[in-house]
Amino acid sequence: MLGPGNLRIDFRPSLVVASRSAIGRLVSAGYTEGAPEGLYQDRGVVLLVKKGNSEGIRSVFDLARPGVRLVTPNPRLEPGAFQSCLATLYGIASNDAHPPPGMTAARLTRLASSTCSSTVRAATP
Repeated sequence: MLGPGNLRIDFRPSLVVASRSAIGRLVSAGYTEGAPEGLYQDRGVVLLVKKGNSEGIRSVFDLARPGVRLVTPNPRLEPGAFQSCLATLYGIASNDAHPPPGMTAARLTRLASSTCSSTVRAATP
């Protein structure tokens, strides 16, 4: 189980959303497979995909695809960092000239927020 700081992960995520320093700690601790590949950076948040990008993530909207696992700061323990991540996702999505049909920046951030919040609720004793 991965457990840097207050984050506990018991699966291999497709993508990690975190600060550059948090990603550096993951790399230093040996939790990554090879060097991380930056996908997008905004507001100090970096979107990284697993080496080789096995999920084929090319757009922020790909994060809403079934089977893509997204790791963010814990919304209950780090609400400011979590909101910063959502704002970054919204900012990237709102500037995408070709969103998938039926998808908007607001819908993407609602999906990310509800998924992360429900995961936290399910994991909280």
